[in-house]
Amino acid sequence: MLTAGITHDLSNILNVVCGNLSLIEDDIENDRFDKKSLIVEVRDIQKAVGFARKLKEYLATFIQKKGKCDLEEFHIYDTLSNFVDMLPHLITSKYGISYESSVDNPLVYGDSHQLEMVLLNIAHNAKDAIGNNIEDRGKIKFSSEVVNVNGNCHICDKYMDGDYVHIGISNDGEPITPENLEKIFEEGFTTKKEGTGHGLVSVYNIIKNHN
Repeated sequence: MLTAGITHDLSNILNVVCGNLSLIEDDIENDRFDKKSLIVEVRDIQKAVGFARKLKEYLATFIQKKGKCDLEEFHIYDTLSNFVDMLPHLITSKYGISYESSVDNPLVYGDSHQLEMVLLNIAHNAKDAIGNNIEDRGKIKFSSEVVNVNGNCHICDKYMDGDYVHIGISNDGEPITPENLEKIFEEGFTTKKEGTGHGLVSVYNIIKNHN
């Protein structure tokens, strides 16, 4: 499942790189060379390559830790803000992507690289839910807030008591049908024509391994 998840994310990154290289090639062939456009396209490639480096670090950490999370303290607002800034270059800039937070910049305990993999997978699902018809829609919203938890976690069934950062992700695309909602974490399940059924499985396992 790790291999499938990494392959899925690398495929997304390669699409960004290849897409921008095609734009550059097309501009040169049609004598539409524009310095500002070229700079934007090159920077998009650089950001995508930077995210690929993070994937490499994640894979190296996974091998070293034998699949365990590399838990450490990090500032959640900084991590989310940087990710949201980079996201338009990883999916497409035509969507309205925003981030709102009701917290300052608290330290949380977790694996920031794996958190970014989770967010990227969910963001791609949001993009697919919105589709190409974005005249009246096309918004992907991230949010974070501190919540007090006193009860059992519905994923790991461990008792949790204290303050936690809740990360919300929403979009205005087509909702998941009730019958499919029960299957979204099943290995190989997908409703997409070219889907792999590995993205949300990877998300589920990363979150589960944090507990």
